[in-house]
Amino acid sequence: MVYKFSFTVGKWIFNTHIRLTNTNNKSLRLKKSLNRSLLVLVIGQAFLIPIFNQLANLISYEILDNSKKLYGMRD
Repeated sequence: MVYKFSFTVGKWIFNTHIRLTNTNNKSLRLKKSLNRSLLVLVIGQAFLIPIFNQLANLISYEILDNSKKLYGMRD
């Protein structure tokens, strides 16, 4: 959904828009968008396995709280 509309359902509910671009300021292609989604599922959500998912959320929160950046975020 991010690839086509630049938002997900949760971002739409909270009226949050994102702009995903490559280094050359062109929109992300489908392959790159799917790769980012897969990384979120694996690293950020730990395949949605209940105990590991909670740990992944805590780790992501700590990383974001300390450095203000998560995996794949650029300046």
